[in-house]
Amino acid sequence: MTTVETHPGRREVEPFPFSLPIVTRLGDTPISNADIEAYAKKKGVTTASGTLLTAEKIFANTGVSTRFESGPLQTQESMARSIAAELAEAYGGPPNAIVVSVTHPQRKNLAFAGWNELHQRGILDEPPTESNRVPGQYFEVNAACSGLVVALAHLYTHASYYHGKLVYLIATEGGYRKTLPPLEEDDGETGSLQRTLFTDGAAGIRGRYGIDFTIVKKPLIKLFCDAEKTLCIPMAPASPPSFTLEIPPPNGIFQRMKGNPVFKWTNRELPAAIRETIKGTNAKKVILHQANGRIIEMQQRLFPHLDFPNHIKDTGNTSSASILFALSEEIKRGTISKGEEVGLIGFGGGLMIAGAVVKFG
Repeated sequence: MTTVETHPGRREVEPFPFSLPIVTRLGDTPISNADIEAYAKKKGVTTASGTLLTAEKIFANTGVSTRFESGPLQTQESMARSIAAELAEAYGGPPNAIVVSVTHPQRKNLAFAGWNELHQRGILDEPPTESNRVPGQYFEVNAACSGLVVALAHLYTHASYYHGKLVYLIATEGGYRKTLPPLEEDDGETGSLQRTLFTDGAAGIRGRYGIDFTIVKKPLIKLFCDAEKTLCIPMAPASPPSFTLEIPPPNGIFQRMKGNPVFKWTNRELPAAIRETIKGTNAKKVILHQANGRIIEMQQRLFPHLDFPNHIKDTGNTSSASILFALSEEIKRGTISKGEEVGLIGFGGGLMIAGAVVKFG
């Protein structure tokens, strides 16, 4: 059995055909396109072209109808801790390793925090220590929307260490991130539709590496020179602890995004990455980072023989957690069979694309 939480305050239990539980959690407050339209109208916010920011326009350009904001007590750390605790308490068995993906480095390593949460609850006997190393019991990945796949690449590289170990893969994003006020910020992106994409949430999956899930071939990790500074995100802390896995950005230190250039870059580079990721495998389903509904629809048209799940409509873009959210929806629908190979591809900040094929069960 697996618990899949699709809406705040409502949890559903779905049968799962093999031993690989997944848990998801969204922010407390849903924000609809109609809410954004009303706010924009009240504040006099228009798009960069001067047109009204309407609910219809938002959905047509992003594929998102609802996104979620976390409350003041829902931080990235608290969500990572609660996901780790639920994976342990609901399904039994302490982990041998915890990896947490989060776009921005936090003041505290979140994998360390997750391990400490389980220690405090008496689930793990061994407390976390600063002497932990990679590969090891806990580490954090700061690689933006590609973080989950970068974490899988790390498991592949150190397969001899992780084989047979029970691993928790957790992605946590947002943490009391406001959607509405930034619409009126005067930074060259006023009224930008990209501001309407993002949502707060966290997700986690647990399984024994090499038994419950296996990476089929060497994952793809590709960094691009971002001369236009289209999407700059700080992905490396100034003084990283030894158990943080970094993907250093080739530019800038502050997050900024130019939606249209990023959209064009993605549709230019993503098809080749899809081909390279699944080449030589039996993958027929490819779960992309749920960045934008139009991007997913375009890949589906380019590769009609493949299945590209599109679940961004009711969750929004949860950054590195989005692949796990989409995977949970596929699990609920019973579309993944034991032994099936599935492509997972993250892309975005850096600019960067990372792809892996995972065999489940």
